[in-house]
Amino acid sequence: MKLVAINTIGLTGAEILAAELARFPEILMLPGQNFITFGTHCYRPHRYDGWEVARIFENLHKHQFTRAGHCWAGLTKSMSAAMSAIYSRERHFEEFSALSDGEEETLDHFRNYAVAYARVMEEPADRAGYFGFFGSNILVNASHYPRFLERAAIVDFTNPLDFWLANIGQRMVWNNLVAIRFWLVNMLFVRRWAMRHPANFAAVDIREYAADRQGVHERMRTFLHLREPALAEAPDGFIRFSPEIVGRFEKNAAELRAIYEGWAEFDLGMRFDEWAQAFLAEPGIDGLLDRYGDFWNTTTHTNLDWVGPVEEEIVGRLVEFSGVKSRRNLSRWFYHDCFHLVCDDWENPTGTLEHYLGSLEEEIVLPAIPYYVRIALCYFEKVAGNTVKRAYSAISIRRTNLYARVAALRPHFARWALEEKFAEVERRIDEADAAIARFS
Repeated sequence: MKLVAINTIGLTGAEILAAELARFPEILMLPGQNFITFGTHCYRPHRYDGWEVARIFENLHKHQFTRAGHCWAGLTKSMSAAMSAIYSRERHFEEFSALSDGEEETLDHFRNYAVAYARVMEEPADRAGYFGFFGSNILVNASHYPRFLERAAIVDFTNPLDFWLANIGQRMVWNNLVAIRFWLVNMLFVRRWAMRHPANFAAVDIREYAADRQGVHERMRTFLHLREPALAEAPDGFIRFSPEIVGRFEKNAAELRAIYEGWAEFDLGMRFDEWAQAFLAEPGIDGLLDRYGDFWNTTTHTNLDWVGPVEEEIVGRLVEFSGVKSRRNLSRWFYHDCFHLVCDDWENPTGTLEHYLGSLEEEIVLPAIPYYVRIALCYFEKVAGNTVKRAYSAISIRRTNLYARVAALRPHFARWALEEKFAEVERRIDEADAAIARFS
């Protein structure tokens, strides 16, 4: 039984493709988001030499939870009540233990976990030529797994850069200028692997999938040499594809293009296929990508908006290679030159802009994404603070263009954990308005 692994550089919506592949009876696809943790590290290689069976199972079965208690990774992540009633963790371990003989490599443990799960759920596993899961950029880990090329096929679920930024921005607060660099380096790493191992690699783009689901389905069937007809829908436990959500992300992507077009690194990402192969052939790039793989697997960070010196060097070489220059953009200046915010400090943006921008506010693009709203709120705080000092020449923030647009997004604030922050900003604006009133 071979592994079909869904590769993702992070928050691409890979669960969509997991559901699609789960429709094939010849693929034993695990629901949830699996095997992302090894010990105390996420998204790094798994090594089980000398481990007892119970400890291996515990590690494979790990679930991850938000601080609010919501499960965001693990086998049972999307299980319905009916599935949860059938599933037994104890039986799963018993079946897993029965399949283990002490001679397994990591990919064998992955397979045994999947087969044991099928037995617990009374699903036929004998017809399956593949088992599969999604969880992380497995290609960064692939060199650590013996005979990986013989035992695995990779299906990469990709997002164009603008769509990816829109996608990740709904999940967490990220500084997109840095996230663009993360995307560029990881896409280069994946593209190099695809060029080296074309027989083991297929890519599916979210826009391709949204436009032609049946075409993608048939291409996967051909790539994996599947014979049996697929189920009409994915089994329970998998997240269904939502055209409405994709449509909302496309709206956000269009707004993000208005902010980042003209930034050299963004423009390169939007034209990735035009230059990737030539850049990968440049002297020294191969060694830098190898070094990046080593660096990634010896760190612990999971940030999409933090890149280290190796990635900075790769992107620097790319900009030099391309000759692409950045040009000025008012929205990008506002969000990234005037203020600073990264995911590690997502509740506390900092900034230096203290003056109301007047008519220029109308030109600032405001996507319905928490990062940009948080920056706008920081701007209001700064302007309010300056108004208190200089109320003899000021305008009420509540009468401004940007405030009206931010207030229109109030229905999202609870989901974005912004209610408390907005109330704090409102108090600052009240103080500013009281100061203005003394000069009326």
